[in-house]
Amino acid sequence: MNYAKAKPSKIGILFNNLGAIVFIILVMELIGHCVHFMSKEQWLWEEEKKVDGLYKQHPYLVGELLPNKRFEKNGLTISTTPEKTRWVGAPAVEENSIKIACVGGSTTFCPNVSDQETWSFMLQRKLGNNYSLMNYGVKGYTTVENIIQMSLLVPEFKPDVVIFYVGWSDLANYHRKDSREDYFGHGMEQFQNFGFSVDKQNVQDAILSKSGIVYLGSLLNENYEVDYSKLFLKERQKPTSEDDKSFDKIYGRNLETLKNLTLQLGAVPIFVPHVLNYDEYTSDIDSRFSTPLIVDNSVPEKMLHLNEIMLNQFDNEVKTRVVIDMIRTEWFPDHFTDEGHFSKNGNDIFSDILAEQIKKLDVRK
Repeated sequence: MNYAKAKPSKIGILFNNLGAIVFIILVMELIGHCVHFMSKEQWLWEEEKKVDGLYKQHPYLVGELLPNKRFEKNGLTISTTPEKTRWVGAPAVEENSIKIACVGGSTTFCPNVSDQETWSFMLQRKLGNNYSLMNYGVKGYTTVENIIQMSLLVPEFKPDVVIFYVGWSDLANYHRKDSREDYFGHGMEQFQNFGFSVDKQNVQDAILSKSGIVYLGSLLNENYEVDYSKLFLKERQKPTSEDDKSFDKIYGRNLETLKNLTLQLGAVPIFVPHVLNYDEYTSDIDSRFSTPLIVDNSVPEKMLHLNEIMLNQFDNEVKTRVVIDMIRTEWFPDHFTDEGHFSKNGNDIFSDILAEQIKKLDVRK
C-alpha cells in the first residue's frame, strides 16, 4: 500500500526554521559564557572582580579611594594610604620636607602597574627623603574633579609643589551633546565606571554586557573595548575628527583655575603635557571607550592640541612651570601598557624628567 508523503505546511517550516535559529543562538550564547569563564575564571553574570573594589562613593567626586586598602592579583599590587591616596612610599612629613601633590586621572594613578612601578613612587625615590609625595590620581578624574580636589582635599596636605598630569581624561567630553561646562555627562557615567550603579538610560547596555554572544564579538578585536550602545538602532552620536572649540575654552579655563588654586596655597604649579601611545590609534572609522566621540586616528592630533593650549597659556608665566621636555622625549610602544598608561619603563623615564625639573625649583621652607 502506497502512502503519499504529507508536505510540511508553511507554518511548520517557519517553526522549524525559527527553532533552528533559536538553537544556534542558545549554543553561541553558551559558548560565549564558557569562553569567558575559561579565560577569566568568572561567569559573565557575576559582578566583575576589578580593582574597583578600592573605591567608595563620594558626594562631589562620584568615587574616591578607600583608605588603607591593599589589592593583589596576578602579580599586581595596589595600596592606598590613610589619606585615601595611592601609596608611594613617602617618608613621614617633617618640618623641612618639601611636599609634592600629584594630581590627575588614571595616568597619575597608574592602574596597570604595581605600587613600586608607578611614576609617583619612582619620583619619590629619585628625589629622596627631603621630599614627601602624595598621589591624588584617580581613574576617570578630569580637570573638573581635579578642581574639586584642589579646593577641598589637597589644601589639607599643604603642598609646596603640585604636579598636574591632565588632558587625556578630559577628551572623553569632546563633542558631547549631554556635556556642560562642568562635564555633567562624564560625571554621570563615572557612577557606572566605578561600579556603583547603572544609569537608567544604560540598562539595555548593562544587559548586553552580560551576553555571551556580545562577548564573543568583542574578542574579534582586542584593541577596542566594546561600546554596547552601538548595538542599538536608535540614533547615537557618531565619532568625528572635527575640532571642538567650545571644549577648548572649557579646558583652558579649567587649567587656569587649577593654576590659581595652586598659587593660593603658596605652591608652585607644574603642568605636564600628556603623552599617549600614538601607534595604537589607527582606525579612521571607530572610536574607543576613553575617547568615544573622536575618530581613533584623530586622537593624537586632539591630544597634541590640548598640549598646545597648556603650553601657550602658561608660556610667559613666571610662577608656573610646564614640562616641555615631556613632549620632546621620544616615546615607544613598550613605554606603555595600552594606549595611554605607562609601563614600568615608561614611568621610569617620566619620573626622570620630572625629578630633573623639580630639583631646579627654588622651594624655600
